[in-house]
Amino acid sequence: MKINNILLVSIIFSGCTMKMGPKTYDIFKKNRDFDIGFSVENKKYIIKYNYKKIYDQNNYIYIVKYSKKCIFGYITNKNDKKQIILNWTIISEKKYCKEQILVGGGSII
Repeated sequence: MKINNILLVSIIFSGCTMKMGPKTYDIFKKNRDFDIGFSVENKKYIIKYNYKKIYDQNNYIYIVKYSKKCIFGYITNKNDKKQIILNWTIISEKKYCKEQILVGGGSII
């Protein structure tokens, strides 16, 4: 047990990322909820592939193909120059969108 704790602490402070625990939709949801309030410009993969579509009269949706079967979208206001994420929505079935807890210096998409 003591060796496991030392290993975990060294991974956290070394900048390495380690995934732990089961993959669940709840973890996926928490990670997407964390993105609300941040600019889509921080999500380089969205800008790179330009998945911006018209969502409704007032909003854009930036579509993200997270995996082969998991697709979701970030919703932003059309009039917002910075394109701040207001919300997100699952486009595919949510059973395909699962993540594990990340521990360490890595970042979430």
